[in-house]
Amino acid sequence: MRVRIPQLGRIVRQFRLERDIGQKEVSANVRYSTRSLRRLEKEGERPERVTLIRILVDGLRIRDMQVINHVLGIAQYAPLLTTDEMRCYGISMEDLAAITTTMPAPEPQKTLWGPNNRKPAGICITSSPTGEFIPWAELKLEIETGLFNQLGRHIPPNCTAFLDDYKDRRNWLVRIIDPEGKQIGYVWFGTSADNNWAYDGLVRVGDERYEVWQVFQRYSDGSYRRVRMQAPRLQRVGVHS
Repeated sequence: MRVRIPQLGRIVRQFRLERDIGQKEVSANVRYSTRSLRRLEKEGERPERVTLIRILVDGLRIRDMQVINHVLGIAQYAPLLTTDEMRCYGISMEDLAAITTTMPAPEPQKTLWGPNNRKPAGICITSSPTGEFIPWAELKLEIETGLFNQLGRHIPPNCTAFLDDYKDRRNWLVRIIDPEGKQIGYVWFGTSADNNWAYDGLVRVGDERYEVWQVFQRYSDGSYRRVRMQAPRLQRVGVHS
């Protein structure tokens, strides 16, 4: 069965572009078809563990064990642990001794809901110089597992995110639905319900009266870190235009 992990595809593509290596060159060095590499980068279609390691080591010339094991973790594979396995992939003790790089710390990002920017459902990373976009299929899992679990005082466990239209605007809203199918709140990307929906790039969650519960910032690793908790507002604010 094919396993697709979009984050895996993005990080492989990022490493390749940063090193200015073409897809054909990677494919030739790894003996991995260019078509398969495209599927990996575009759809996150996961190759076998041995092939992924070869892509990193032979195709992208990565020798940093921390980086290799980080990518293996994203792919849900076991890390490289033994010296024999490292040598099997051409990683020498000299390579290990020469490692000076570390994985960059996740960076804060600014977001904007895709339909607000003439995009499909998902979020535009407006702080990204490459115009990064996170599609809804990936974003839905991200917020259900990494955002909703921080809202314990406001929502019950096992809530889901649901797209909904607003008047003639398709996929304009992200609703929070509880396990019984009841709508209990919203998620807003990039705009502030407390400031006439002005843009600031942050992520907010709140109830059906548009009262904000908590404010978060998204980071480049797909995590959400709380910026502040807000007291309920006394005045109801209408849906943003």
